[in-house]
Amino acid sequence: MYNHEAPAHRKLILRSLLICWLIILGGYLLIRMAFLVCGLQLHLTAQGICLALLPYCFGALYLWRCCKNREPLFYALGILLPAIVEKLTLYFLGAYLCGVSPFRVTAVMEAIGTIEPYAVLFTRMPMRYAVNLLFFNLIYILCGVAFAALCTFGLSILQKLASSDMYPLHMPGHKRRLDCDINPYTYDITEIDGFDNLHAAEGIIKEAEERAAALWGAKSSFFLVNGSTCGILAALSATLPKKGHLLMARNSHKAAYHAAYLRELQVTYLYPVFTEFGIQGGILPEQVEAALEADESIEAVFLTSPTYDGIVSDIEKIAKIAHQHGIPLIVDEAHGAHLGFHPYFPKSAIGLGADVVIQSLHKTLPAPTQTAILHWNSSYIKKERLEWFLNIYETSSPSYLFLASIDECVRLLTEEKEKYFDAYEKRLKDFYEKTAHFTHVEVMGERDLKETEGFAKDPSKLVLRATKAGLSGEELYQLLREKYHLQLEMCQGDYALAMTSIFDREEGFDRLYAALEEIDKKEATARRTITPQFLTEAYGKRAVRISIAEALDAKTAEIGLKESVGKTAGAFVYLYPPGIPMLVPGEEISKEAVAVIKTCRENAFRIYGVTEDGKIKVVIF
Repeated sequence: MYNHEAPAHRKLILRSLLICWLIILGGYLLIRMAFLVCGLQLHLTAQGICLALLPYCFGALYLWRCCKNREPLFYALGILLPAIVEKLTLYFLGAYLCGVSPFRVTAVMEAIGTIEPYAVLFTRMPMRYAVNLLFFNLIYILCGVAFAALCTFGLSILQKLASSDMYPLHMPGHKRRLDCDINPYTYDITEIDGFDNLHAAEGIIKEAEERAAALWGAKSSFFLVNGSTCGILAALSATLPKKGHLLMARNSHKAAYHAAYLRELQVTYLYPVFTEFGIQGGILPEQVEAALEADESIEAVFLTSPTYDGIVSDIEKIAKIAHQHGIPLIVDEAHGAHLGFHPYFPKSAIGLGADVVIQSLHKTLPAPTQTAILHWNSSYIKKERLEWFLNIYETSSPSYLFLASIDECVRLLTEEKEKYFDAYEKRLKDFYEKTAHFTHVEVMGERDLKETEGFAKDPSKLVLRATKAGLSGEELYQLLREKYHLQLEMCQGDYALAMTSIFDREEGFDRLYAALEEIDKKEATARRTITPQFLTEAYGKRAVRISIAEALDAKTAEIGLKESVGKTAGAFVYLYPPGIPMLVPGEEISKEAVAVIKTCRENAFRIYGVTEDGKIKVVIF
């Protein structure tokens, strides 16, 4: 029987490929024209890089946006084929212009690399450079083809994930469920008349930020399009002078360490306790009190609450202690933008006395990746100084798509939070109740957190452990992904982490429960790869010899782990995830630290800061 749809489908494919090829060709010609018009034709390296990469980026964006659910061959024809054809065309064109046989590859490449062949065709020097192929060399060929192949592979993988039944138990919090019928490029504008300026807001952006401040109960709120990273950098830079003294939780985001480097801060660490469940706990108020009593030079406190795994510190007590000592408290609440909107969840630091709170909306709320917000509630930190550093660390070309999505998230929370959070509470409670009877699989609940380990636990973070079923965190993570098509957020040591949000469907919780129930029924030899004792050693206190800034700016060398004992660390060494440093630049490398690093390598943990052949960077004095 004749299939009437087949010819139409083939025409659609050919039309899509033709459009992609024209986009790539147009991008190529546009780049060459831009270099000529701007008088940059002699910048051969920059021209070669742009020509090798940008046209295929344009083509890949078109295919991703307009040609979904295609076979890998389609993407290869759309991206990789024109990359190869372009290189062959330039090669044969160069051979023709130079008058060299195309079979003499070396001679052709040498001739293309000189300006003389083009002098025959054009007497004026600008025109010679307008048509020259001087950028065309082996590196250009290899990089161009490799990048096109990478685009092809990436498109295939992304489309496969998007079209599969893989359920996202990870960030971002919108869970790919926000329907959007608009063309995003239609709304991708800049600071034109009537659309305000993020860094000097006085119109629609100011009004949107005021709506957010009212929702969260802050004096002022600032939209962030560079993620929480720029908020942390700005908050610490605005709070502390250069070479100031910061009391900081050791389990802080790397942005806090970057701020310590950029501002040349002296850092005193607060070490979180470790739970019996095998994860890092919170910072206790008595730890903060003891540190401030011991050193009056400390000028600010910086904490992460909740942690990646959902452990919340007693922010209200810690804020009071900090203020009693006349210093501000900054809270990285990147993983807690959803807190405070429902009694089932812990309260947000914004209403508990913190001076500045930074939240990543995209992690737990329906907002795109990279969207975040900073809340200011302080009499210790000048608002003008905070705004100044946001101007430094945040892009001067903010995405209005991101800004609009933040405002839409605020609208949803303002108008519909009861509907979403009530249903969310029910799904979480049902899940915890159903999994409570498991024998070999454990789901960490509030009951598993002792008062000496943390103040509260955020129930949205599902911390899973199956060591009694004979599975490490990595094995549980991979099993859930490969067999049950459940993509978790991360795994480390004994446990795996599933992140949920108000946009998770009942289907997600049901599928996770069914998978864990099946795993729980299996008989296996119990195992444990990481103990609280090991974690305590991994993230134990290290002697500080020089500051982070001094260490990172010093001369360094890579040496073996055995030889590094007693030396000063010249780089960060950390497990990722979660990215908490075991060694910070400027700290002494002890025998215990080296032993922990070796254990991590033996267990194939993902450790950064140590080379494949077991070398570590140390400071050379």
